[in-house]
Amino acid sequence: VVTEYINSMLDGDFSRSESEVDLPFEYVMLKLRLSDGFLLSEYEALFGKSFLSGREEIVDRLGKEGLLEIENGALRLTERGFYLSNSILVEFL
Repeated sequence: VVTEYINSMLDGDFSRSESEVDLPFEYVMLKLRLSDGFLLSEYEALFGKSFLSGREEIVDRLGKEGLLEIENGALRLTERGFYLSNSILVEFL
């Protein structure tokens, strides 16, 4: 459902202007609220760039703090990370 929503926005099927919405961030925000998180390959396919590029240190630190994990190509919040999800999302802005 989230991917369909993002795809519809990428196709221009949304009422807000592109300047009002940051599609990659909205994708991450919506997907990280799901227990499965998101596939890094799906992010790259949708947005043409690696999610990790430029965020390696942040992801590494949050992983060491036990807030997120990458497993089987998916980035997701840990149980503890869900409680701090808003603070984590700010890290990715």
